[in-house]
Amino acid sequence: MVESSVASMKILLMMAVMLAGVGTAIQTGMNTQLRGILGHGLHSAVINFFVGLVAVVLITILMRPHIPSATQVASVPMWAWWGGF
Repeated sequence: MVESSVASMKILLMMAVMLAGVGTAIQTGMNTQLRGILGHGLHSAVINFFVGLVAVVLITILMRPHIPSATQVASVPMWAWWGGF
């Protein structure tokens, strides 16, 4: 029973890795086409990050996670705020 569960998990993880690889290839092509249409890579990056922000906000609204307190946010080390760069 445990062995089949481990095997199922390995298959699931392999599928997730393959989907991530396919998704990366597709996103690269889409970003290249968007850059060609808009004329500059920065414009396509702005659209890319905006769409990502909208997706994260919608997922956050749907999942309704715990909102950290101001004390928790203030305790985050300064280096952690640079994670998006």
